[in-house]
Order: sequence, then C-alpha cells, then structure tokens
Amino acid sequence: MSKRRTPSDDEAARPELGGPGASPAGETSPVANFESQLARLEQIVADLETGDLGLEEALGRFEAGVGLLRQCQATLTAAERQIELLTGIQPDGTVRTEPFPDQV
Repeated sequence: MSKRRTPSDDEAARPELGGPGASPAGETSPVANFESQLARLEQIVADLETGDLGLEEALGRFEAGVGLLRQCQATLTAAERQIELLTGIQPDGTVRTEPFPDQV
C-alpha cells in the first residue's frame, strides 16, 4: 500500500481541497469523501489478499470494492474536468478560447 500524505498548510486553507469552511457541519468535502472511500477500498484489497475470507464474504467484499472503485474513478474524473476548466486546457490538449460563463 502507498504511504498516505497529509495536506499542506496551503491545501488545508482552501475549502475546495477540504480545508476550513469546506462544507456545512455534518457534510464531508469531496476530498475527504474520496480519501475515506480509497481507505475502505485499500482495506478490502488487503482483506481479500489474505485469503482468509469464505467465498460468500469474499464475493461481497469484492462487489463492494468494485462499487468503491467506480466512485473513486468518478471523483477523479470530476477533479480532472475541474482542473481542465481552471487551466484552460481541453481534453485534446488544445487551449480553451471561449470565455468563462458569468457567475452570479
């Protein structure tokens, strides 16, 4: 498993990265939710790798892992799209030339 990194002070101060003010009380930020899902997925993989689970339990964990993997992939795809929008790079690598929509 990979070593987990902690957010830098700069990241912790930015709400969109899960810092203070990231979301109303009781809600988790997309980053915190992603981190939680990834940790659960890593635990499922570790459990399956031991080979100590019965077939039914292993299949149930595998199914849960596939669901978590899909959720993590969707979160990463959304983050990638947001980065493309913020950097002005389109998926094909060309520079975006249209103006940003007005925000109210």
